[in-house]
Amino acid sequence: MRIYSDRIHVGRPTHVGPLSIFPLWSETKTSFQYVATQPQGLAIGELEDPQVDTLQVRNQSTETVLIPEGTIVRGNRQTRALARDILVAPRQARRMPVVCVEQGRWGDDTDASITGRVPVSVFGAIRDINRDHVTDGRMRQSDVWSRVNRYERSYGSRMSNSLDSIVNDMDGDRIRGREDDSQVDRLRNTREEMWSQISRMAANPLAGQNGVMIGMLGHPVQVEFFADRAAFRAQLTAMFRAALTDGAIIPVIPTSTRNAHLFADAIMDNELTFASNGSRLLRGGDSLVDIRSYAHRLDNFAALHTGVVNRRHELVLAS
Repeated sequence: MRIYSDRIHVGRPTHVGPLSIFPLWSETKTSFQYVATQPQGLAIGELEDPQVDTLQVRNQSTETVLIPEGTIVRGNRQTRALARDILVAPRQARRMPVVCVEQGRWGDDTDASITGRVPVSVFGAIRDINRDHVTDGRMRQSDVWSRVNRYERSYGSRMSNSLDSIVNDMDGDRIRGREDDSQVDRLRNTREEMWSQISRMAANPLAGQNGVMIGMLGHPVQVEFFADRAAFRAQLTAMFRAALTDGAIIPVIPTSTRNAHLFADAIMDNELTFASNGSRLLRGGDSLVDIRSYAHRLDNFAALHTGVVNRRHELVLAS
């Protein structure tokens, strides 16, 4: 059976500084019930024998929880980011593949929490998209650190939890090692101004909207859509905060509606295949689009979540 990405419809963009934000509607339908938030009873911790690239999630809640790729997990021995989508049923424990986004700390085990999503450059490293075309994972962790360092060079280094702090706040008290504090102030003010506009969009998505396309530097850079609109709304603020991390440090080059439609067409034209036997992760793409979908086998392969990045985009390759 051939599987393709859901049909998607692209709406009129809103341009906020360097970000071009296009609402999306996909035709996917599912009766499967899941949430994309962290309910009480969902705990993420180290393995009994701790490993940098693996965490364990235990779901003691009554909800089935989807944790999307790129989710930042702050705490434990160091801050990590999820390397692929994972679905956790009630009363289930699963291992989570992760990358470290806090180089240098391997400290006391502290309580962990989900705090946001990584910016698109780190997404590129997680997916092994790089200028050297090394796709077997050998560069992944060092590439992630290199890209986190890129944000530190712009925003200043942090005392700890670097990427989480950069994405989720611009508190000057947590910045160190930067001589030019005026640069940090400028970036903070730019983000606050952009967020004042974008936060309203995050709080009030359009009727029926279940996805978003974000354009920067004249081209679409990232697309996400969910089968469940409530799950989409639950993730929208985190997606926008991650985008603002790049938006404050790049020039204003609007993305045209034509480029948005061409990117959407490329997504829909690509056949998807399961990553491995028994996997629920679907992959597809070409030289332009890199597509990952998480399907639930009991629901006619409906994709609960689809994430796409632009393989050619400067920010996806930036390190």
